[in-house]
Amino acid sequence: MNDHCIFLSHATSDKRIAKQIKTALELEVGQKCFLFSDDARKGENWFDTIKEAVRSCSEIYSLLTPDSVSRQWLAAEWAAFALQDRPWMPLLLNVSITDVWDAMKPNQATVLTSVDDVQKMLEQIAERTGRNPDDGSRPAAHRLVKDIQKAFEQARLDNVMGSVTYVIRCSRSGNPNIRVEHVEPIVKAGKLADVIPAFLEVEAVDVKRKQFAIALAALDRFSDAYRVASVIGTKAEKKNVALAVATKTPVKAPEDSEEWQFLIKIHDQLAYPQKRDVWNLMKELGIVRRGPWENEPQLGVDPIIQTSSSDATSANLSKPD
Repeated sequence: MNDHCIFLSHATSDKRIAKQIKTALELEVGQKCFLFSDDARKGENWFDTIKEAVRSCSEIYSLLTPDSVSRQWLAAEWAAFALQDRPWMPLLLNVSITDVWDAMKPNQATVLTSVDDVQKMLEQIAERTGRNPDDGSRPAAHRLVKDIQKAFEQARLDNVMGSVTYVIRCSRSGNPNIRVEHVEPIVKAGKLADVIPAFLEVEAVDVKRKQFAIALAALDRFSDAYRVASVIGTKAEKKNVALAVATKTPVKAPEDSEEWQFLIKIHDQLAYPQKRDVWNLMKELGIVRRGPWENEPQLGVDPIIQTSSSDATSANLSKPD
């Protein structure tokens, strides 16, 4: 390490952006930076490498993006400097200072989309290193802002394609559960058409279809959720998706709303016990029932309870599975 080295703290998904910043600081103003993905040596314990860098670096710049601002590991790296009263600065990219941790807010942040902010950062570093950009700090700031935006867009694309691959793999048995955070970047990037077919194939398992459909419902993609839920073979798993949609249904949603279109179409694919559970949730939430759900008040009670003892056996035998 040189006498003054900046620890560039970043999430793995933002590695491309962090590399762009490191390259610019080294070339434009001669600032040495530690970047784990570049400076960790093969075969070394990664935690020991980070601890050594924390000890050796003079200050920390924390790269905070929509993907990293809530990451606990970035908070831990920042705290290792802040608690020792060593210099630190947030680098904000497509997030605002209100999004960062309260303890980080007092220090001046650099907004990486602001040429003025980036120019000020370069000039402050140049004062220490004694090296100025060849064509001046303003053109260098313009270049860096432009290059960071390009790196952000490419990183976002990389992350989306990684999410696509991950969720498709998770459609099969024996893979991790599918959660909303896995599906959200796919939806935002308009890549659902690349993923849904995997859940319609026979190799996909019902529990994974359910997880994917529930995630889609949480993201208000009800028609896509129905495409997946409609091929679920297990009525109990189908019901779980219907419950998730019912939870998202406004109390007075009209019959032609996407939520009700899902619930109406799924109605005949459920047997009595599943319909009853969905009906009871609607009642609990105070939802005004539409379509076939409106005409089945008997779902609120178990017909076995309403049957005389002499008819109990036949009622139980005739009750759908």
